[in-house]
Amino acid sequence: MCRIGIKSNGKRQYTQVPNRFIDRYMSDANGSYLKVYFFLLRFLSEDRDFSMSALADRMDYAEKDILRALRYWEKKGILEFTQDKDGNLLSLDLRDLTEEEPEEPSLRRADSPASFPQTETPPSESLIEKVEQRLGRPLGSKVELDLITFLREELQFPEDLILHLYQYAVEQTGSNCGKGLNRYIETVAINWNRQGIASLADLQKQSAPFEEAAALYRRVFSLHEPLNESQRAFLRKWTEDWKLSPVLLEEAFRRASLKPTSDCRYLDAILKKWHESGARSLEDVQRLDQAHEERKQSLENARKTDMIGSRRKTAPNQFNDFDQREYTQEDWAEIERIMLRN
Repeated sequence: MCRIGIKSNGKRQYTQVPNRFIDRYMSDANGSYLKVYFFLLRFLSEDRDFSMSALADRMDYAEKDILRALRYWEKKGILEFTQDKDGNLLSLDLRDLTEEEPEEPSLRRADSPASFPQTETPPSESLIEKVEQRLGRPLGSKVELDLITFLREELQFPEDLILHLYQYAVEQTGSNCGKGLNRYIETVAINWNRQGIASLADLQKQSAPFEEAAALYRRVFSLHEPLNESQRAFLRKWTEDWKLSPVLLEEAFRRASLKPTSDCRYLDAILKKWHESGARSLEDVQRLDQAHEERKQSLENARKTDMIGSRRKTAPNQFNDFDQREYTQEDWAEIERIMLRN
């Protein structure tokens, strides 16, 4: 195998990441925790003061997400921070990972997939048993127990929401075990937490528009198979991000169903126009349709006017492709004299 040399001709402006962090900590952490750590290194490299609000603005995260990442890295021994009684950050010290240290025995496997913090308080036997029923197998590692504890203690999820999450994850991934399932459960749980979902009732309330739209989509397009990931992603955008009403969705679905070929991208173009125009009812849509027709008619009238104007211009040919002579009264008199003489 040949070696490849990497060179850069640009000016070196970079933030150094310790090798120990890459070797020992990076593979276990999720993306949001890694981003927080890298931004902390960036602040450190510029010797600038750090604040929760500054980092939240830079990353477009909520401050509670930043705090969760700090707690995670604190439990990993990478940093230390203090807060006042109101929760405001007072100090933050990053550990120097470039110093040599003896290897410490790990409580978790080196290939542990999850990025949730460890805890000394295990989940209850009752909760473990119910999770195992959802998975259809016994829990096989401390990583899985740590994940349940993370959901219960860190995210403050009640038992019924945790059980629903496991059932949902199994249905969505088609798997009841493995590294991928744990990561999926953690990712979904953090997303729910960011959305303010703290109970099963919150989840059902927030999911209702999506489920209603999914049922409507399948009915209008006579679909019998489950929706694919692309269709579900579009539906979530229309219902959760744009918060379009069922009335508008049904009208868009109806219009798309009349086309010989249409897909979610065609629907998305229709709904994007309505969303950006602030349409909230069928009356709003009708006004948009009317304005669209008026613009079309105006363009058609302008095109016809241009065509009429062009027709009035005489096309050059063998009879008129020269300068026309202007005849005076004397000229006409001379022509008449010649004709009479002949």
